[in-house]
Amino acid sequence: ARKRCMPIPSGCLIIWHPRLLHGQMKTPIGDPVEYGNYVGFFPAGSRSRYQDVCGVDELQDRVRSYQKGAAPILWPSFDKIQFYPKKFDNFPHLMQAYIKKLPTVHPMLATRISPKGVTVTFLQPLPLVNYQPPPLTSLGKKLLGLEDWPPADRAAGGSSDSSVVSASSASGKLRFASLQFPRSGEGVREGGG
Repeated sequence: ARKRCMPIPSGCLIIWHPRLLHGQMKTPIGDPVEYGNYVGFFPAGSRSRYQDVCGVDELQDRVRSYQKGAAPILWPSFDKIQFYPKKFDNFPHLMQAYIKKLPTVHPMLATRISPKGVTVTFLQPLPLVNYQPPPLTSLGKKLLGLEDWPPADRAAGGSSDSSVVSASSASGKLRFASLQFPRSGEGVREGGG
């Protein structure tokens, strides 16, 4: 396995398998603040470990997330969702260079008291104003977990979990690229269309 850097133009959508190790390149301190969205897709239902880790049923958290327009508590990996690198909680001075890029009245800026009793500025999720959950079709309700899938759909469904597809529309023309992930000892294969 090898590490690869894949510059992604703004306006692109990338979809990857949750077992794929991934991360973001370090952003030069003088560059503007970057915003991104992570959207998780996971089979509807509840895994007991989710509740063991955070004290909330996974399906209830998913529905709350949809109804309130808020992030769930945990990623599908059971890691707590963070809105900035966790190291900034322990070393708040590292975040100051990023905070200085934002206007002083930015809605994501907030203060808290550190374990050492010092008031520090940190970033909170962007507040949603007048959020209304979008209406769901029957398929949307099934995907969210509000409706059960008919047994035939459950048995017939299923695609290989070893591939990832990314789509880009930055040029106005939709382009797809796929990566096939190795099962055992194989290299990564690339394809496109």
